[in-house]
Amino acid sequence: MKPGSVQNFEQKNLSRGIQDSSLYIDGEKETQYKDVDSLKLFSGNSNLKKLDLNNLNKVMLSGIQELNLEFLRLSHCASPSLSFSSFKNAKLLRLTELRVVFCGITDLDGIQFLKNLQVLYLHDNAIIDLSPLQQLSKLTFLHLSDNKISNIVPLQFLQSLQTLYLYSNNINTVDFTPLQFLPLRLLSTHSNPVQLSPEYKNSIFKVCPISVTEFFPFSPENAFPGCKNEMNQFKNGLQKPEIVKTETNKISSRLDAPPKTLKKELSQRDLTLEQRIIKLEKEIIIINQKNNELKSEMNQLKEEMKNKETERINEQKIVQEKMEKQQNQIEKLMFLIQSGFQK
Repeated sequence: MKPGSVQNFEQKNLSRGIQDSSLYIDGEKETQYKDVDSLKLFSGNSNLKKLDLNNLNKVMLSGIQELNLEFLRLSHCASPSLSFSSFKNAKLLRLTELRVVFCGITDLDGIQFLKNLQVLYLHDNAIIDLSPLQQLSKLTFLHLSDNKISNIVPLQFLQSLQTLYLYSNNINTVDFTPLQFLPLRLLSTHSNPVQLSPEYKNSIFKVCPISVTEFFPFSPENAFPGCKNEMNQFKNGLQKPEIVKTETNKISSRLDAPPKTLKKELSQRDLTLEQRIIKLEKEIIIINQKNNELKSEMNQLKEEMKNKETERINEQKIVQEKMEKQQNQIEKLMFLIQSGFQK
């Protein structure tokens, strides 16, 4: 039996116990396990929910439909045969997190069938086309850094997306308006091969007010010249800042305007945001009033305590003076008595 054969993987899987819910294999530490011809090899464990494969020479995703995975991670698996095509016939209803990183992936075709994905890591690959991602409507987290991406338009359909990493790509001519309808909380686009320009900054500023209330690491004055007042309105008007990182990109041309349906969604979202701002402003006013009332009460208490302390000190002085006076009278009386006896 050769090292790395199907039988060896089956034995390894079974040796970890039929009740195990997770399996981790590192080809560098366990050199006898370097090739995976089919994920069917792990189907002997009916409880397997999490599969983590690292540093393998060969990985093929065929047979994945026989697993009931919730989490799948492939890292540093530079296999030419690695493809998402096996997802097309698989009903992976439970798979909510997929991580394929440092694997040289170029084609995402097939990933669109993972309808329940919520978290997706695809950084450090060679991805160009993002079209297959546009059907992943439940995706909330997407990491695409260190690829070869230049067109982000397909991302406009990810209506649940909150976190997006796009840094270290080939973003040259970009219009960020496809992102302005998304509920983004964090957007990172630094280290792309373009330089900052006023057009880029203005475009980002148009995107940011939709879901972002504070910019990092920029200051309003330096990052967006001419927009200081507007930036401060957003920073001061909302109490739970969110973050957008947009360093070292620029816009050199503009794409077509977004569809009217998206504009309608934007207006509804603007209304909701405005209502939230009004509500927060009212709450801030109430809090400030309460704060002022508490300060006033505290000052009154301090003044009362100060007055009482002054009264206490004065009373002590009066008592002390009376005691001293009585003592003097007693001493005089004793002196007179002693003088009378001597006569």
